[in-house]
Amino acid sequence: ALVLLALLAVGRGVPSGHMPVWMGLICGAALGLGVIFGSRQTVQTVGQGFYRIQNLQGLCAESAAMLLVGASSIAGFPMATSHVMSASVLGAGAAVQVRRVRWDLAVDITLAWIFTIPAAAAISVLLTYVVSKAF
Repeated sequence: ALVLLALLAVGRGVPSGHMPVWMGLICGAALGLGVIFGSRQTVQTVGQGFYRIQNLQGLCAESAAMLLVGASSIAGFPMATSHVMSASVLGAGAAVQVRRVRWDLAVDITLAWIFTIPAAAAISVLLTYVVSKAF
């Protein structure tokens, strides 16, 4: 969506306002490469930081995340897959042994999620103000 808005902003309008297939493929490839090369720490934190997840718990956590994200997509609601996957891993760990889950890490990540939206909004307001004054 951001690439589409950028194209519209620079005057390279897109017919009917829909994203072309080539743009979706390029964005998808960029996201895939970002996950492959840039998410090692996230994967380690979710997969081993919360709880030393075993194969069965991993299957259950992945299945729960898939069902929730799929249902959300069908219903048209946005959902952050990393949030769903983290919560699924916590749930799988808690189902096996509540005391072995690192709840302190879960609290830290939850606080980060809570502050991310207002922080992003504040930065967006600031950038919009600066850019509107510059042009």
